[in-house]
Amino acid sequence: MTQITDRKTDYATAGKRTRRQDGYDKVVGRTRYAGDLTFAGLLHARLVLSPYAHARIVNIDISAAVEVPGVKAVYTSQTLGVSNPEANSRAQSPLASKEVLWSGHPVAIVLAETEAAAEDGVAAVDVEYEPLDVVMDPVAAMRPGAPLARIYIKHICMLGIWSPAGKRQKLLLGAPLQPA
Repeated sequence: MTQITDRKTDYATAGKRTRRQDGYDKVVGRTRYAGDLTFAGLLHARLVLSPYAHARIVNIDISAAVEVPGVKAVYTSQTLGVSNPEANSRAQSPLASKEVLWSGHPVAIVLAETEAAAEDGVAAVDVEYEPLDVVMDPVAAMRPGAPLARIYIKHICMLGIWSPAGKRQKLLLGAPLQPA
């Protein structure tokens, strides 16, 4: 199939410079963004982040953060009331529950009247961690005796595959293939 183009047609905008309608306002700082808006009762949120790539959460003490002037609430995975705190999905479990899985994993959220109060509240949250081993090499992670990537896991993912002979086999976290 051949594509035919009409080179004689003069398009109004295709292939030509166009001036952005909002360009000048953005350049001079007149444009208002959602972050610029303030409303009565607006709260500012800040996250308490893990400094460890992999660690067990021993204890989270939020009592000092709640006492900070301007702090309205402090939530952890236990107090947030998510539908499934043990889920592997970040959408179902936005805060770390029993262990952190990466550096920067959120363990608590502080809501306050001002940004400064929220940051002070984050500084007042005391999280006790037990650092765990980290394996960065996937091949090393499959070796016997290698540290586990997750210590609190309820569901093991299995990948069903078909052998050349047409028999279904399963592959389980680097284990050798076994007939199903």
